[in-house]
Amino acid sequence: MNCLYRQQKLEKVMDQEGLADEEKRMRRSEHARKETEFLRLKRTRLGLEDFESLKVIGRGAFGEVKY
Repeated sequence: MNCLYRQQKLEKVMDQEGLADEEKRMRRSEHARKETEFLRLKRTRLGLEDFESLKVIGRGAFGEVKY
């Protein structure tokens, strides 16, 4: 799902619920905040420090297999 699709879905749901303009404004603001947070998390790269190695289960020419 892309950003534009989620925005259109939000607008459709708000129209179906018959919300007041102020409530729509608040929901759009909340949606924008969540969308920004989601995109920031999506750009984050995982590294070795993000994982906890429990045990080496194999070694090969190109590295180790851990779980």
